[in-house]
Amino acid sequence: MRGGRIAVIGGGMSGMAAAILLAKSGKQVVLLERQERIGKKLLLTGNGRCNISNTDMGTAHYRTDSADKLAQILSYCDADTERAFWDDLGMEIREVKGGLYPMTNQAATVLDCLRFRIEELGVHVHTEVLAEQIRGSKGNFRILYRQTDGSRMTEDGFESVLLGCGGLAGVYKEREQNGYLLTKQLDHTIRKGHPALVPVVCAEDMKAVAGVRVQAKVSLLHQEQYIAADEGELQLTKDGVSGIPVFQLTRYLDDLKDSVFEIDFLPYLEEKDLAEKIRNRYEAMRERTLEQFFAGWLQKKLTLYLLKRSGIKADKCVEAVSLKQLNRLVSEMKHCRFVPTALGDYRQAQVSTGGIPLSEVDDTLESAKAPGVYILGEMLNVTGACGGYNLHFALATAHAAVCGLLR
Repeated sequence: MRGGRIAVIGGGMSGMAAAILLAKSGKQVVLLERQERIGKKLLLTGNGRCNISNTDMGTAHYRTDSADKLAQILSYCDADTERAFWDDLGMEIREVKGGLYPMTNQAATVLDCLRFRIEELGVHVHTEVLAEQIRGSKGNFRILYRQTDGSRMTEDGFESVLLGCGGLAGVYKEREQNGYLLTKQLDHTIRKGHPALVPVVCAEDMKAVAGVRVQAKVSLLHQEQYIAADEGELQLTKDGVSGIPVFQLTRYLDDLKDSVFEIDFLPYLEEKDLAEKIRNRYEAMRERTLEQFFAGWLQKKLTLYLLKRSGIKADKCVEAVSLKQLNRLVSEMKHCRFVPTALGDYRQAQVSTGGIPLSEVDDTLESAKAPGVYILGEMLNVTGACGGYNLHFALATAHAAVCGLLR
């Protein structure tokens, strides 16, 4: 069917992409956005650099309730399809260590290219409107929405409705949980989630190592069971831990109770090799103080912190330290544990976990509860890793939904 009228609720990545694809196919598109402008959250992506995708794409980079359904969705946006989409917008892409970025290295470029194409295609964009209800059925939907002045409006005659309202990340008012209130009305399940790709507050006193950045391997354990691990630049703050490896693991931090982060500050060395290295160093530098002993190996602030955790005084002479104390120090270097007590809030989070289970949509994201309604992007129970995976998923859902709608 061509020429029909389609409502897209939500002007984030998935909503804007879907609007463009639908308008190109000849559909009349109305895009409703509750913020004062479309694509506002996109400007914050990747610290303003906007990592839009990755060359290493696959379901292993996502957490979801159905890897098989996710694989079907991702198949709608392979490398050639993605390249064609950005080429159509006139945006040049560059690769940096597998990540795909705009050539300008600015998120504003991505938004401009999307916005200009939306304008060129004649998409009707209404900002500062909050959709409150979807009525009707496939072929004749009606949208009830509220404007900023409190007045309520109705638009009808939509053959389909696409929900690209995003998750809870960046949402400040509980009553405006993007599209989740709409999907509740449609009888959808909403899996409980939490902020993800976000810093973590820990129980330990971290002031002494605040500001330390170090390459490390971080593992997440729950009730002493291994959950996941990631390696990269760890950032220690006065309140806890941050950095890419911590962000990645927050996707799995459903229950803070009985969870710990275990940090290996020397991931390039096996524990037995580290013990041997310390023994050899001991023979060559036994008259040094422990603070001097680790100079040129570990950052001073981190050395002092690990020594304190091991119960060893930094000004103590190396030859006065017992083997048992050295072994304890080795353990702290390789298995230093921090207890998470809180996640950063939704305002700090890049994404949120939880959402609509994939079992409640088909492979083109059409709702099993309300045929003709399609659910896109972060509203679904799919959380990608850092590295362009969440924006790629948003684009893939737009392609999948439009393919399903145009059948």
